[in-house]
Amino acid sequence: MEQIVQFGRVIRGWLGVNLRPQPMPGGPAGLLVIAVNPGGPAFLAGLRPGDFVLSINQVQATDLYTVTDVIANAEPGSELHIEVLRDQRRFRATAIAGELPEPV
Repeated sequence: MEQIVQFGRVIRGWLGVNLRPQPMPGGPAGLLVIAVNPGGPAFLAGLRPGDFVLSINQVQATDLYTVTDVIANAEPGSELHIEVLRDQRRFRATAIAGELPEPV
């Protein structure tokens, strides 16, 4: 409510990535990166289509809604710590949360 009064809208965090639940190779369902917005936070952190997101800020990425909530509740400018699986290798990436763009 405070954000609506102050800014006229609710400000949400943004990662700039499209995710889809999908079985991981040799494992349980995960969140597959299907698209990355060029120049967005995920792009700048090194994520690319074909990666699997395993967790964000230590929240397991087993459910799209939970991960979307973690991203949306991140304050723009804050760090999002992402655990990623690419080509059977795990790595960590840090993205700086952007501000969810207003719909056009």
